[in-house]
Amino acid sequence: MNKKLLIIEEAKKLFIEKGINNTSIDDISKACKISKATFYKYFEHKESIIMSILKNCQNDLDNSCKNIDSNFDIQSIDKLKQKIIAIWEYKYKIYDLNSYIARVFSKNNEDFNKLQQINRAHMISEYRKSLLMAYGYNIRDIVWDVIFVIDGLIYEFIILMRNNKQHFDPDFVGDFILNIIENTLNNKKVFMSKDILNGVEGYESKLTYKDYEDYFYQRLSEMKDIINKNSELENKSRLLKAIDEIEIQANSNNFDSLIMDAMIAYLATERSLTDKIDSLNRIKDKLGDDINGK
Repeated sequence: MNKKLLIIEEAKKLFIEKGINNTSIDDISKACKISKATFYKYFEHKESIIMSILKNCQNDLDNSCKNIDSNFDIQSIDKLKQKIIAIWEYKYKIYDLNSYIARVFSKNNEDFNKLQQINRAHMISEYRKSLLMAYGYNIRDIVWDVIFVIDGLIYEFIILMRNNKQHFDPDFVGDFILNIIENTLNNKKVFMSKDILNGVEGYESKLTYKDYEDYFYQRLSEMKDIINKNSELENKSRLLKAIDEIEIQANSNNFDSLIMDAMIAYLATERSLTDKIDSLNRIKDKLGDDINGK
């Protein structure tokens, strides 16, 4: 391994282990068993290493996407799923690096912005190409809306992983986002309208927030029972995992979160849950309105 690549690899390990702010040039030099003078032959400062890491990560993503495209043994929809997973893993990997550079970069800010634009253009291109291959060119008028949905969901998963220390199986993330895409393309409502409660305000006004909260958890419990009792369900574990995620969001009062909407939309793909989902959405909307003071 050449010295420049060695410095990059050791820096990546230290950034993960100690954090970017707590990693010094001395730390990186010692890990590489080189002098600081040797370090400065290859990099001006710590930020220049981060830029190199970001470029390497982007190259890795590009190669992954090329390998996916060149695999003729899998269907277009599976290629889309694999790319979604690859981009999700890539964005999670570089999250801290991007945040650090955006916060402290000054001298090479223009270079960073240019790199960000290039990376963003590559990802959008991969999304668009795979979406059109999987669903046909008749979706081209709404393809940008679908890309927006994918991007938002990936971001929500990353925030949950970082802030709540949650782990998600890559297949779950890929299948989950594909379900949302198909709901969007089929003009199904992913987000329930707030006016669905019109006409029953007199009754609802008598209920307290705690009443709605109890009803919400009751519906989740009822859905778990339906799922557990259905021996023919092939995706039982994923449906139950979606309910667990909804409970986590509800425990934090995140009734308006994109991830909760998306998890409910995933549950809605199971016909036996339709009635419970309709009720759950009405309760969820009311809880979200109360929290936001509407």
